[in-house]
Amino acid sequence: MWSKLLDNSAFLLCFILFCFTGHAEDLTFYVTDFGINQYKDNLRTGDNFENSKACVFPDLPKDSQILIVMPPVEEMDKMSDQQIQQKIIDVLTQRVDAGISKNVRTYEIQIIEYIGTLTYFYPKYQNAVNRFAKCAYEAIGNLNGNLRQEGHNGITFHGIFGSNGTKAFSENVSAWCSYMKDAVFFDGRAHKTAVIETIRTLGAENVRIFNTAGDWLAPNFPWIHSIGNHDVSKQLKEMFSALTVGWIDPLYKLDYIGNGHNVAMKSDSTKHFLVKFWKGDSYTEPTKMSSSQILSQLPVEVSVKNGVNISGGESGVSMQMEVKNLSLQKDETGKIDAIKNEIINNRPNESSLLWRANKKEEKK
Repeated sequence: MWSKLLDNSAFLLCFILFCFTGHAEDLTFYVTDFGINQYKDNLRTGDNFENSKACVFPDLPKDSQILIVMPPVEEMDKMSDQQIQQKIIDVLTQRVDAGISKNVRTYEIQIIEYIGTLTYFYPKYQNAVNRFAKCAYEAIGNLNGNLRQEGHNGITFHGIFGSNGTKAFSENVSAWCSYMKDAVFFDGRAHKTAVIETIRTLGAENVRIFNTAGDWLAPNFPWIHSIGNHDVSKQLKEMFSALTVGWIDPLYKLDYIGNGHNVAMKSDSTKHFLVKFWKGDSYTEPTKMSSSQILSQLPVEVSVKNGVNISGGESGVSMQMEVKNLSLQKDETGKIDAIKNEIINNRPNESSLLWRANKKEEKK
C-alpha cells in the first residue's frame, strides 16, 4: 500500500511540476549588433540572415535567426516610439513562437543600424540609432515577459556587440537591465562613462572587452574615451578587477589599420588568434584560440585552459608586437611566412598605432 501511495505521490508531484513548468524548456537568446555599414535596402525586421552581411553564429538554422532592422531616419522620424516598438514586438513574437513550435531553443536576434561610415559622424544619425536601440531592447524585454507568462522560465539573454553596437547598447541600460545576463564587446566605440554604468549593472564578472590588432584608431582624449582604445579598456580593468579585458591578434590575416575590426566576433572554429588577457599589471601568456573559444560564455580561466598555450616563441602578426625577421612561424593556415616580409616592410610608424605594446612586457 505504502509503495503504491509513494508511487501515486511521486506521480502527483511530477504532474504538479509539469503543470507549472512542463513547457518551460530552456530558451537562449543572443542579442547581437555589428555596428555601422550593416544596412541593406532589402532587409526587413523578422528576416533571417540570408541577405545580411554578417552573423555571430552562422551554424544556427534559419528558424533561429531574427533581424531587427532600423528604418531609414526620415521614415523613423514619422513614427512614435510605441509604433516602432510594437512592430518589433509583433515580429519577434511571431518568429519565436514559430521557432518554439519546431523545438528551436537557441536564437540570434541581430540589430541592424541604419548608419554608415559618413553618417557615423553626424549626431542626427547617432541619436536615431540610440532611439531605435532603446525601442528594440524594450521590445525584446516585452518578448521576455510574455514568454515567462507562458511558463518559459529558463530564459537567458546574452549580448555580443561590436563597434557602434557597443555604444547603442551601453547608452540604453534602462531598456535591457531587467533581462540581459552578460555582454561581450569587440572593438567597441562605446564611451567609458556609459560602459562603467553597463559594468555596474551587469556585474564586472559578466562583461568582457576585447581589442583587436588592426582595428581602426579610437580616441582616448580628455573629452572622449572610447573602449576601442586598449588603454581605456585597461583603465576599466583598474576600476573593476573582475572585468575581463583581452587583446586579440589575428593569425590568419594581415592586420593593417582597419583590417582587424570585429574579426573575432563571428563564431568560427577555423579562424585562430593569439589572445592575451590584461591582469591589471601584466598580461597572461599569449594563448592560441579560435573565435568560437573567444566567444564562449565560459570564464576566462577555463577558456584559456581550453586554448593551446604557445609561449614557446611563436608570435602573432601584430602591429603592436615587435616584429623581427625570424620571429614568426607558420601556423596551420600557412599564410604567416608569405606575409611576414610585407608586414616588416610596410609596418606603420609607432605614432600612428592604436596602442603601443608595453616594451617591458614584450621583453619577457
